[in-house]
Amino acid sequence: MKRGHVPIRQCVGCRGRRPAKELIRLAISGDELVVSSQKNKTQGRGCYVCPDEKCAELALRKGTLARALRGKISVPSSKEALLKATKKKG
Repeated sequence: MKRGHVPIRQCVGCRGRRPAKELIRLAISGDELVVSSQKNKTQGRGCYVCPDEKCAELALRKGTLARALRGKISVPSSKEALLKATKKKG
C-alpha cells in the first residue's frame, strides 16, 4: 500500500478539484498551446483541464484558459489541440 502526498489541481473550465493524474496539463509555448503527457512534462507556465470536452470548451469560451496561462492563444488551433487531448485521455 502506497502512502504519500497526492497533488490536487483545479480545472480551469469547471473549477473542480481532482488529483493531477486525472487532469490534462496544458502549457504555452509562444502563441501555441502545448498538451503535455504525464511522462513528459513540458516546462513553462501551465494549467490543468478535465478530460471532458465541456470543460475544455468552457475554458476557451470564458477566457479562463488564456488568463491562467497569462498569454494570448489562438482559439482555433487551441480548440483543436484541446479537444484532441480530451478524446485521447477520456
